[in-house]
Amino acid sequence: MYILHLETAISPSSFAICTREQCIFEKILETERSTISQLLPAIDEAFKTLSLTKKDIVAVSLSAGPGSYTGLRIGTSTAKALCYAWEIPLIAISTLALTASAMKQLSKDENDLLIPMIDFKRLEVVYAIYDFNLNIVVPEKNTILESSLFDAFRDKKILFGGNGSFKAKELFRHLSAYFLDENVHLSRFCLPLVWNYFDKKQFADLAYFEPNYGKEYLAKKSQVKGLQPQ
Repeated sequence: MYILHLETAISPSSFAICTREQCIFEKILETERSTISQLLPAIDEAFKTLSLTKKDIVAVSLSAGPGSYTGLRIGTSTAKALCYAWEIPLIAISTLALTASAMKQLSKDENDLLIPMIDFKRLEVVYAIYDFNLNIVVPEKNTILESSLFDAFRDKKILFGGNGSFKAKELFRHLSAYFLDENVHLSRFCLPLVWNYFDKKQFADLAYFEPNYGKEYLAKKSQVKGLQPQ
């Protein structure tokens, strides 16, 4: 059994084909603009290379946002089309959860908290906070970064990652914080989350699913001066 996973929320887009044990194939697409023309032909070529047919795929999984509007539209329409055509379920997983899982896989040490961040304009980011077992400590939030934002977690060892985390380096030097430089948005990191969703039958509704674009288009600076764990 295989799952086809699409990561189009964050550029560069990619997809992976995974067994329960490993991702046996990954393809990174060059640019967001070329994703719509490259994605289906690249998937078809991967199937030929691996001698797979649609009958070998038990689900399509999708990085469901937050992220790029264009990328998410392309990924969602592609995933839905394949699921309808192949009569298989759609798995939609938060891009922040996938990022946190990738951070855990890449971490050299066990950290108290994982803070994945996705970039928006200027100092805007969307983020969530997870413990090292990927339980949600603080759910997804949009904010403009400020130095006091994570002061409630001064006593914690924090790992930041994601394409928005570079904005945090100067602001949070006063914390016990570490930053991953690796690209944690690649489709190869979808394990083990995709199979957890599959085994629990956590499938998206094909007719009504819409991706999470990740922001309510902040009109003003967040009034939140600090956070408390939930």
